[in-house]
Amino acid sequence: MVLDVGCGSGSWLMDMATEFPSAQFIGIDQASLFPTDIRPPNVEFKKVNILNGLPYEDNTFDVVQMRLFLFAFNKYQWVQSMKEIYRVLKPGGFIQLLEVQMIDPGDEIVQSFGNKVKEIMESNDCDPEICSKLPSLIESSGFVPMEDVRESVNLATNDSLANEFMYIIDISVNSSRSLIMAIYNLQSEEEYQNLKAIYLESRRTTSESTWYCAVGQKPHPHS
Repeated sequence: MVLDVGCGSGSWLMDMATEFPSAQFIGIDQASLFPTDIRPPNVEFKKVNILNGLPYEDNTFDVVQMRLFLFAFNKYQWVQSMKEIYRVLKPGGFIQLLEVQMIDPGDEIVQSFGNKVKEIMESNDCDPEICSKLPSLIESSGFVPMEDVRESVNLATNDSLANEFMYIIDISVNSSRSLIMAIYNLQSEEEYQNLKAIYLESRRTTSESTWYCAVGQKPHPHS
């Protein structure tokens, strides 16, 4: 059984459920973006905020994935969520964390945007460098580190992978809308949309997206 924390629209779960029809997949998110009609029979979605606790028994899941919580969690909420994941994972089960790098190479617009957001994150006890700390977070939460990977995607290639990453960046910007409007002192939706369009164009033409993935295993009691 697989749990995807922060599943968003559920696209990853839908793909995995189709590829592995004998496994059961559950996606949770605090926003209801889930598909309501077409979905594989082995997928279930629930509106859940992990910070309020997971509605599952101890030792339930074989795999738990959590991704894109860079802007959602402060330093203390990372620790809290990892405790919940540890609780619901079976001994021998795996945790997979995926996070994006906060400041990527790019033109002045990309760099300025990243630095402004980074300053606000730090003032709110969020960690803009959490992506590079995933292995240590896994280990400090009681898991055995298994693997960590860093990959960069050139956004200017306009291929399917670059387009998928641009889509994720677009969603991430929208999820930080109120923060961005405060940083740039924007007064209207039109101002926000104009800034967003300029930023996304700079990301597409001058930048890349770097992602980190780390995997850990919950030890067996005798380990």
